[in-house]
Amino acid sequence: MQDVVGIIIGILPDLLNVASLLNRLVKKKKLERQLKKLSKKKDIDLKEFIVSDIDEFLDTYIDGTLGDKLFSILRKYYETNDPRIIEEFSKAHQEGVNVIVGVARRLDELKIMLGKEMHYYLHIPKTLSIEEMKIVALATYRLIKIINAVGGGVEIRLYLATPLAVSFLLGQMLGVKKYNVVFMQYQDGKYYEVPQIRPDEL
Repeated sequence: MQDVVGIIIGILPDLLNVASLLNRLVKKKKLERQLKKLSKKKDIDLKEFIVSDIDEFLDTYIDGTLGDKLFSILRKYYETNDPRIIEEFSKAHQEGVNVIVGVARRLDELKIMLGKEMHYYLHIPKTLSIEEMKIVALATYRLIKIINAVGGGVEIRLYLATPLAVSFLLGQMLGVKKYNVVFMQYQDGKYYEVPQIRPDEL
């Protein structure tokens, strides 16, 4: 009997790990169903948030009046499965959002250039390597997908202060998706909306 108890005690940590894993899988399945409903007609599945390297990168560098709350809200939603958390956050997006991506620029400099509320601000305060340019482009695209889902297809005004290669990569990705993204260009001391190119113009 003592040997049996010893064996059970010995494998107890493994049993607890398995139970914890099964619990997370059950929660993940429930979350996937809710997120599928949330993401309907918005072309996104948020089930992988706070999992991938790109999301960790975003969580590290994202800021702004909405951006600094984004991942804490997503985590809370993940833990509670309460759609009201997302619904409440979504209300703050109703009038559209400003998304600023700045590389090697000071935050106060971009604030002056923009002159508007910075809802989401992805700030990488250093010169990027060639490999990092791809990561920044992917992170920006991922952020746009999440905002599109949370905000219900809201207008996203995108301000880029990035190397040309990052803008080009981002344009490649956004060019095949129908997100409500408006590109803004800084010129003559202020930002202007860049006219969209229609398919019939190509």
